Amino acid sequence: DPTDPTDPPEPGAIYPYATVGTRCSGGALREFLVLSSEPASCAGHAEAFEVDEPARFVRIPLPGSASFTTTQTLCADGSCESTALSVAFDGSTGSWQGTVGGVARDQSFTATRCS
Repeated sequence: DPTDPTDPPEPGAIYPYATVGTRCSGGALREFLVLSSEPASCAGHAEAFEVDEPARFVRIPLPGSASFTTTQTLCADGSCESTALSVAFDGSTGSWQGTVGGVARDQSFTATRCS
């Protein structure tokens, strides 16, 4: 209950949107999941590879398994930090869990497919 002073408010959603698509990386086509703070679009997916803005985009190379852990920079409440990110992704829907600023965060998503 957020009105109860002994019960802290739920943290706000971060990176609620996702896109997935292939990109040439290291001389091979690889599939990437991009988590975003902005509504999912293929233009945004492409932009995520042109700018280094972790408050807007988290680029995750997909390893080919449905569940994995990766280290990524996540941002929340004005601060960014490198953290372990647990990801479950079946090719279209998924979820992630990580800790930012000492606050555990998790988010479910449906990814927009980009070519």
